[in-house]
Amino acid sequence: MKQAAKVAFPIPNSEHYHYRIPDDLKDLVGLGHRVLVPIKSRKAIGYVIGLEKPPADIKLKDIIDVLDEKPLF
Repeated sequence: MKQAAKVAFPIPNSEHYHYRIPDDLKDLVGLGHRVLVPIKSRKAIGYVIGLEKPPADIKLKDIIDVLDEKPLF
């Protein structure tokens, strides 16, 4: 089953976004991991706060990279 990562950013009042977990990262992405993701026209570091079924009505962007071997929380 495909999963999406719910990602939060360390910015006050920021929204959470969903990102597709590419096959090559599926064994590395978990709760509490820092991830590098595209947001608008740049890249940002966010934190995985959930793993969910991907929303059906939204085309998701891919997580670019997992930045830590172990989760931070």
